[in-house]
Amino acid sequence: MTASKRNLNVALMPRTLPLNKFIDLFRTSIESAGNATYDFSWSWAKVWAADAIILHWPDQFFRKSDLPGSLKLYAKITMLWAAKILGGRRVVWVAHNLTPHDTAVVDAKLRDRFFDTLDGIIFLSRRSQQLVEEQYPRLRSKSSLVTVHGHYRDVALSPPLVYRPPQGNVRLGYVGLIRPYKNLDTLVSAAAAVPAIHMHVSGMAQDANDLLEDLQRRAQGAPNITLDARTTPLDDAEVERLIDASDGVVLPYRNILNSGSALHALSRNRPVLAPKIGSLPELQEHVGSDWLYLYEGDLTPKVLEDFADRLRSRRFDGTAPLDAYDWLPIGRAIDGFLRKIRGAVE
Repeated sequence: MTASKRNLNVALMPRTLPLNKFIDLFRTSIESAGNATYDFSWSWAKVWAADAIILHWPDQFFRKSDLPGSLKLYAKITMLWAAKILGGRRVVWVAHNLTPHDTAVVDAKLRDRFFDTLDGIIFLSRRSQQLVEEQYPRLRSKSSLVTVHGHYRDVALSPPLVYRPPQGNVRLGYVGLIRPYKNLDTLVSAAAAVPAIHMHVSGMAQDANDLLEDLQRRAQGAPNITLDARTTPLDDAEVERLIDASDGVVLPYRNILNSGSALHALSRNRPVLAPKIGSLPELQEHVGSDWLYLYEGDLTPKVLEDFADRLRSRRFDGTAPLDAYDWLPIGRAIDGFLRKIRGAVE
């Protein structure tokens, strides 16, 4: 920090999130630039104390609510406007998704009123900015920062293993939430038709009983598939163990904007198979197709076979090239962006 700059007070929602290390890394990157952070909540004291308010998943302003719920949400928007106009506070959205996952009904009027409060948007890829501004033209006039979703190596509990090509049957893994948009039904059906691979699906299936029953039915009679569904989240150590136990990680999204799961697998030096959607092609530009193999269209048995063949035929041991995803320059870029939208360096 130079003498002409004072530290910023940055309110984050959320500031920490159990079992989501991205939030800790994001917060730490802001603090590494010399700023202070605190947990944001909807109180005048919390709003007024901030130089900038950063909201990660403001899903409440997208989803349809009943009348009492809508009135509370409009009151929150009014609070933001008052803080902006009277106190010069700045409101920033980190655009993780185009819309909340698995949301059936969107309140467009409420969403647009929330968008109007924004002073800036942080995008985690160039493609994110393109897709968001295509879907929401009113956001094109907002100040924006295009950065990247940083890697997870700084918070690893155990050192990532150097990747080595598999011998014999290929072990593929999916680790994460078991939810409809993850497209695990297609994955299980495809894997059941490829007996030369072993497919391990692990994660929390909270409020997904119908999906879980469907997955179990699709996996019936397929000894090469292991379904490990939990009612509680996997802890960090187990996530690392499951990724490390795989020769490759499969992320068969139906839709996605940015993928922390892909960065997490690459941070553990595990190649990833995913669809060619969202910002994943941009990630592939940086890490190469050996580390991130993208398919177009549906996930089929042939796609899984091709991925397994690629893993077997790799001729090098290696570490995924993630220098472009270091957190220190991300934190500096966010700091500069917050100061820019405040209008002056203090």
